[in-house]
Amino acid sequence: MDLPARHVIDLHSMDIRANRRRRYRIVLSYDPKSETAHSVTVFWGRSGCRTRRVVFRADDVEAALAYLRSVVRKRKRRDYRVSHVDDDHPLAEWLADIQIPAEELPDTQMDLFSNHTGAFHRSHTEQPTLFS
Repeated sequence: MDLPARHVIDLHSMDIRANRRRRYRIVLSYDPKSETAHSVTVFWGRSGCRTRRVVFRADDVEAALAYLRSVVRKRKRRDYRVSHVDDDHPLAEWLADIQIPAEELPDTQMDLFSNHTGAFHRSHTEQPTLFS
């Protein structure tokens, strides 16, 4: 199966009371000129902070998709939700089949110190990151 060059899934986990706002970005890539044509790059970290990254390389798309499924299953068990899936992602239907919740994220930072109401604001000191 040939894929377009790149597909993205974004996941998030947010709990104001636990002071938790985390995101995952999982990128499935295809580069026919690379030694291993398929890769899955996983970025993760607290929203608004520096992210970490791991890259899984595979010779075929099925191995890459199997790794991607394992990452998503683990995040689902930890109550992550889908905030974005590319329309043409090869696992878009699978995500619906496993019933992982979908939820749109606000594009502003949570105010964690306002009586836990879930209010949001944009800080003037906020530094851009991969997910901001």
